[in-house]
Amino acid sequence: MPDLTGQTIDRYEILELLEQDRIATVYKARDPKFDRLVAIYALETPAAGAGAILQSVRTIASWRHTGLSRLYDFGTYEGRDYVVQEYIPGPGLFRIQQEMRQADCWLELGEALLIVRELCPILDYVHQRGVVHGDLYPGVITFRREPSASLPYQPIILRTGLSGGGERLSPTAYRSPEAVRNSRLDPAADVFSLGAILYELVTGQPPTPQGEAASGPAQVLLPHLLHADLPEALEKTILKTLSPNPQDRFKDARTFAAALAQLQEQAAARRSTASGFSRACQLSTYLEKELPKTSRLSESSAPSAPKAAPAAASAAVSQDTLYVLMPDKSVRSFPL
Repeated sequence: MPDLTGQTIDRYEILELLEQDRIATVYKARDPKFDRLVAIYALETPAAGAGAILQSVRTIASWRHTGLSRLYDFGTYEGRDYVVQEYIPGPGLFRIQQEMRQADCWLELGEALLIVRELCPILDYVHQRGVVHGDLYPGVITFRREPSASLPYQPIILRTGLSGGGERLSPTAYRSPEAVRNSRLDPAADVFSLGAILYELVTGQPPTPQGEAASGPAQVLLPHLLHADLPEALEKTILKTLSPNPQDRFKDARTFAAALAQLQEQAAARRSTASGFSRACQLSTYLEKELPKTSRLSESSAPSAPKAAPAAASAAVSQDTLYVLMPDKSVRSFPL
């Protein structure tokens, strides 16, 4: 499909092509109704797959969580389905990892654990509502420069609901065996993917299979061979998430998070990083480096603030709403 930059999809003004893959072509756009930037996913999937995605989208449309990109709208334009989500301009985990490798540095062990611990309650929120993400890998994780419970930044999971058509973007290293087989997925599949992300954050490389085991599934290189100062208990925890059998993994993201919490103090005390790098670095350093670029991008792309409406217009507001951030980071709304 031709590039839609400069055109208008319904009310959305297309500003820039961000990326294109097997699932969707992604654009940055302006929503003039609410005076905000949005991300539009113009679906590439066949009609049957698009229908499954839109069914997932309807399910998650009312969700509010600080760790998920908000879903604003969906529709059809010239026979093509699209989904409108929150635009989050910060650098993603995949790109930050590339930059760290180029700089010959990697995360300290303690920060690696904290990132995954922050991702666990986001996934738990998704799973508690009967949805499996199904396509977790560093390419769908980004960050806001806002504090989370334990970090100076907030991890965000993107593309929730967009793997409902069966198409996945994640490399095989991050997919559970059942996902590789295109079997029906449950939360254990996401736990596997999250374990693969932790493996990479700890060792500096994804859990690429090293050969066939005696009884079938390929085995990954033991993490301590790539991170010499890795606590044995943490290695066992990582390998548990990567078990070929879903029944042998942690039953859900909440249980995985609890296991990591028990290891946090020991991991942080090591102040170690993956063996193949010359020094440790912090992810926040890369976010701070991107902040001026992100701010200029937002200021140049977003329209100026709307003028205040006349006082008489307030009569058109029929109801106020109170939004409350809950302990699990979900957001609930209460009519006033």
